Amino acid sequence: MPLDYEVTKSYVDKDTYTYQWYTEIGGLSGGGTREVPFPIGCVVVKNTDNVSGMLNVHFSFYSVTETMANFYRDAFGEFDKEDIRALGNKYAGNDSVNLESGKTGTAKFTVQDIDMDRNEWFWEYEVTPGTKTEYNQVEKQRTVTKQRPETRYKKVTLFDYWLHY
Repeated sequence: MPLDYEVTKSYVDKDTYTYQWYTEIGGLSGGGTREVPFPIGCVVVKNTDNVSGMLNVHFSFYSVTETMANFYRDAFGEFDKEDIRALGNKYAGNDSVNLESGKTGTAKFTVQDIDMDRNEWFWEYEVTPGTKTEYNQVEKQRTVTKQRPETRYKKVTLFDYWLHY
């Protein structure tokens, strides 16, 4: 039986890295740096079940360069998510959160290969809940009979007693 959950929020955060470039053609050269923003997909999930469990989030990011998108628009007109999905690159990954009952956690996936300023992109996610196992408490019982040693007496003559003991 799958774990009960609720997605309370999904959003894209971003981070940056510094891109450095240098070009030399003939006797001319040039270079520079630029901050490149990349997306971080975030999915906030809440365990609404009465037991703890794992929630796995599968992320898919799709991206196409702005140049390719503009070329496609010029040639064919409209350009939408399905075109990006078909023509672009796919970046996929998973993150899991292990949550106690009633608790909330955030699954994240980062894609540094997508330049948020120069690419057209979108993302989607799918949550796969773990299965919960119901436990039945079993009480082990054992019957213990208490016993005391029994002392038995045998009547013997005093002569037999001295002889044998």
